[in-house]
Amino acid sequence: MKKYIYFFLILFSQIIVNKVFSQASIITERPEIGSTNTEEAQIEKIELTDKYTVIYMSFQLGRKSSKNDRSEKSSQLLNELLEMLMNRNLGNNQRMPLAYISIKPSSKLIALKGDRTFKFIKASGIPEEPAQLDTYPGEKVNFKIYYEKIEPGITVFDFFEGQNSDEMRCWNFYNVHINNPSEKNLNKPIKASDLPIEQVFIIKGKVADAKTHKPLTAKLEYLLSPAMEAIDSTMTFSSGNYKTTLPKKGVYNCIISAPGYLVKQESIDLLEADAGHSISKDFYLTPIAKGDVVLLSNVYFETSEYDLLSASYSELNKLVTLLNENPTLTILLEGHTDIVGDKQANIELSQKRVNSVKTYLINKGISPKRIETKGWGSSKPLNSNGTDEERKVNRRVEFRVLNL
Repeated sequence: MKKYIYFFLILFSQIIVNKVFSQASIITERPEIGSTNTEEAQIEKIELTDKYTVIYMSFQLGRKSSKNDRSEKSSQLLNELLEMLMNRNLGNNQRMPLAYISIKPSSKLIALKGDRTFKFIKASGIPEEPAQLDTYPGEKVNFKIYYEKIEPGITVFDFFEGQNSDEMRCWNFYNVHINNPSEKNLNKPIKASDLPIEQVFIIKGKVADAKTHKPLTAKLEYLLSPAMEAIDSTMTFSSGNYKTTLPKKGVYNCIISAPGYLVKQESIDLLEADAGHSISKDFYLTPIAKGDVVLLSNVYFETSEYDLLSASYSELNKLVTLLNENPTLTILLEGHTDIVGDKQANIELSQKRVNSVKTYLINKGISPKRIETKGWGSSKPLNSNGTDEERKVNRRVEFRVLNL
């Protein structure tokens, strides 16, 4: 009898331990949102599990923000009229869908002004593009979207699905606020001083030319997320090798730079790593030369607007570093739009966008004499055929190396 009691006590204690120490989900109901480009889609709640960031959403045709009763009633009457017309044309047993919805697998969550991004994992209740779900007037569709888990301490992010086009309207939500306390303090982000000094991780590897694989003399800087506190910096040896020691519990942004090369940025996740071990990471930098054209792939604007979104800052900060590392470098910022719309309006929009980028660089201390701008509008498409998804490469900001 004692044996059974002893066994029961062990089992019960394990259950209690698992209950106490297992990580519970953190849920934010109806999160505060700074702005959005959609009224028909809403974020109902956000759940942080041990694996995912789960966005609970709903979509309803004709749903509008309640600015006044008259606009609400007008919207309701319009939907009723549309539904009546559709039913009359197709017969009482059929209805014509008024919208087709899906989620882009390329969508992502962007935090810390672009320094951290979290990729799409899967969706439930809504298909992934190019599949589509038919929606009808008055129907409310509920669904969930799963992304990589946001690490503790990040409390604001952007939900970015993409840019609107002639065929598709994307859902973008900016400055989404969530409850996500850091591990050490409920009110402030993780800092190096919060971490046990004895728990360290050795990072080593080499930095080389991406084309020739020759070793480079380069600088590596490590910033701890989410405070983006500078923790360490190191230089490579003549062999191109480097070695540094970092506190264990955290996600780091590593910025690698060398004169004459594009700046590289990568994340190093040590949240789940075993302290005391070492990890090898090699970095290959792309050389630049006069005449080279470089795409700024993570520069964001809202549709038909020219104000920079904060998610662009990380990409532009790499350009700032490049200009600082190469004090004689001068560039031409070039803006391009898609082939839809008025040509002159597209030229003006692209010019305003590159002017916004130039203003950002100047505010970071770069001389305006080193930056020229040109808005090409839709006159230089990379792809003028195919689907809108294939033509999205036309919407871009690039810089051309004038002198090095």
